[in-house]
Formats: sequence, structure tokens, C-alpha cells
Amino acid sequence: MVAYSVTTATRTTVVHRALLADQVLMPGWVLTEETGAADDAAARLIATAHEIGVDILITERKAVLDTEFEDRGNCRFAPPLVALSLIALYLRSAGEYILAASSGFIGTAHRRGFYDRAASRAIPSLDTFIGLAGESVSATRLLTITRRARALIEARDRLALLLSEPSTDDVADAAEATFTHALVDMVAFHDLLARVVNEMLPSPEPLAFRAKWQQEKWRAAAIAAFPELHDAWRDDGFAMLLNKALRALRNEIHDVAAVTAPFRTKWGPPEMGLAFHERVGDKVLIAVRGIAHNTDLGIARFLADGHAFRPLVFFEFALPWLFASVHATLAALVPSLTGEVRPAAIGILDTEAVGEVVDAIINIRVVTPK
Repeated sequence: MVAYSVTTATRTTVVHRALLADQVLMPGWVLTEETGAADDAAARLIATAHEIGVDILITERKAVLDTEFEDRGNCRFAPPLVALSLIALYLRSAGEYILAASSGFIGTAHRRGFYDRAASRAIPSLDTFIGLAGESVSATRLLTITRRARALIEARDRLALLLSEPSTDDVADAAEATFTHALVDMVAFHDLLARVVNEMLPSPEPLAFRAKWQQEKWRAAAIAAFPELHDAWRDDGFAMLLNKALRALRNEIHDVAAVTAPFRTKWGPPEMGLAFHERVGDKVLIAVRGIAHNTDLGIARFLADGHAFRPLVFFEFALPWLFASVHATLAALVPSLTGEVRPAAIGILDTEAVGEVVDAIINIRVVTPK
């Protein structure tokens, strides 16, 4: 029954293992059913990864990356760029914020500096706006913009790390708190954008509660002053739809705390979801499906009278759209600014090279609004 021998090596040890024929048969059957053709090499690769207890199998084999067989083991199948972001996340969890590396040099940043760079890459207009807006927008609001962007990327890291652990009550509570706080921060970020726009209007609204997205008269005045806001801020614009969806969820959290509900897919391990009433789930679905169709939103009817949200999947969908909304708003304001951008400080690492590395290891999706 010993069909193959497997040898693994580290810097200090070499280990030989036996791979039984039956271990290769099961992934082989699954791959054949999924692809319509046998792929013996892929089946052996999957069986080997499970046998030696691999955490991440880095491969470009399409059959391996697409198979549902991954859900039956503890190994993550990933292409090189995804694996890079997973390993970088693990290093950040240990306090290593690497910006660049070679055989003889490692460039690192402190935590805040790293996430500031990540925010600048995720929101292309951020640095330009911050650099020009000193005379038009209060310093407190400029600082809050960068702080909220940084905090949301950090929350994404925390949520990913929490949901990679075994689902215990403590993990579920921590993940629920991280997710719900992040939703509140997302809505607050949108509210902050309205305050920034109001501050730059020729005739700002003096009453703060009237300077917000939901006030149609104020929003019409903002679009009239900055026409570039129209596509994102109109009633059916992507930013307005996202704003409604996030508010629906945020309001439900404030009224009735989300319930942590364990569930599982056909093959996968138990997962932790957040249960919301049917009316809230429907409201969110209608809004976000207006932004993007045929996308995994992390929302499903696992419950008879409500929806279960897979926190990280929904966050991975919503965060890029939020950043797109922030970028569209700031970019619409930039042409009216008259300040001068200060030259960037020259460091030992090339700015663009570091930016490309941050893009790869943070791996936030880029979305293109209609």
C-alpha cells in the first residue's frame, strides 16, 4: 500500500514518510469529479501536503487552487502572491512590519508607519489631499482621516488572525467585537467625509446634524459645489448604496447586539458568523448588490428567520468599496485646494518600490466604480 515515499528537509533535519495509495485516491476522485479529467500529479501534491501537515501549499496548479478538497484538511492552498500576504500577516502578528528585504538587508517600519503607508496605497488621493488641505480643512479632521484609514486596515488584520484560530467562545466574542467596531468605524469614516466636504463648501452648513449624507438638500449643495462628487454621491451612486448598507448593519448592532452563530459549509470546518434579522440582511443585500453583482458578500440564509454574515468575507468586500468612496470624495476636492505639497522625505528605501511591496503584502482589492 506504500505508493510513494516523501522526504522533507529543514536546516537541521531530514524526515522520510510513506504515502499510502489510499491517501492519493480520495483527492484524485474529487479532482476528477470537479475537472472531468484525472490529474495524478495534483492529487499526489494534495495528499503530500496533508500528510506532512503543511500550513500553506504554494502552487500555481489551477486544479489544486480551485478544488473544494482544500476544505477537508488544515492546509491552505494559495498562489504565490496570496501566500506572500498570508506570511506577511503572520509576521505582523509577531511585530515584524517588513517593507523590503533582500539577501543582506531587511527594511522595517514601526506599526503606525506601516499602516500609514498601507492606507496611502489603498487611497491614492490621500497623501495629495492631506498635503494640500492644511489651509482649508482643520488639522483635527486631517489627522482623523489618516487614523480611521489606518485603524480599518489594522482591524482587517486582527479579524483575519482571529478567524484563523479554532472557533471558541472567546474567539467568537473577540471577532464579533472587532467586526462590529469596524462597521461603526466605516460609518464614522463616511460621516467624516461629509464634515470635510461641508468645511470646504462656499457656504458651509452651520448645524452639524444637517451636514450629512442623508440630508438630500445638503448633499445636492455639495454636489453643486463639487460636480466630481456626482457619480459617487447621487442617489444610486456606489458611495450612497454602500453608506445605506453599512448604516443598516450599524443600526442593527446598536439596537440588538449581533448573535454569534456557528455554522458550517458542506465540507468546511465550523465557522463563526454573525446572525442578523431577516429585514436587515435583505436591506444590506439590496444595497450592496447594486454595487457589485456575482460577488461573494459573505452573507447567506443559514438561518430560518435571518442572515448569517461571515465577518471577514463581508469585510474583504466592503473595505475596498469604502476606500474607493473615500478616494472619490477626496479626489473631487483636490482641484479646489490651493496649498503646496511638501516634498516627501527621502529615505534609504525607494518610495515606489516600498509601495509595491506594501501592495503585495497587504493585498487589498482594487475596485472600479461604475
